[in-house]
Amino acid sequence: MNLVQVTWGNKKVLLNTKKVAGKAYEDGVELAGKQSDKLVQKAWNYFCNDSFWLNAPAKVFDKGTERSIVTLKDGRQGLMIEYASGGVTPGDAYVWILDENNLPTSWKMWVNIIPIGGVEATWEDWKTLQLGAKVATGHKIGGYFLKISHVEEGQTYDVVGLEEDLFAPILP
Repeated sequence: MNLVQVTWGNKKVLLNTKKVAGKAYEDGVELAGKQSDKLVQKAWNYFCNDSFWLNAPAKVFDKGTERSIVTLKDGRQGLMIEYASGGVTPGDAYVWILDENNLPTSWKMWVNIIPIGGVEATWEDWKTLQLGAKVATGHKIGGYFLKISHVEEGQTYDVVGLEEDLFAPILP
């Protein structure tokens, strides 16, 4: 259904990721007009970035994505992923290093927000969620280790701790 809840600080957006539309709230109060539009766009930006770090392999076939095999300096092959359009950072490119099971172990990135190319980050601590999705819950980049926690999934609202369908107001 492409529906996510994005929260930060005192803000919450119920976001339809296919339409980049939704309902925005601040301190529990629904916003309207330009205020809402601004938070929906910010939630979209957060979603694009965070969903990549959580599960980039699911984004390999997004619209505007180009894929090719490249030979690395050590002779191994890597998967070049270029985001020619779409998302919030068109022009970004990554070379994925894969293990023997074709799971990414790291990637080197050429992205607009980092002024040097080929910065490497890892995918670690792979978890398989109950419904089968594989997510990397740890990443090393430079001297930093990023840990992803509290990943929830479910086919019903109560499984993820909700009492009602929060997305009903944004569905057609």
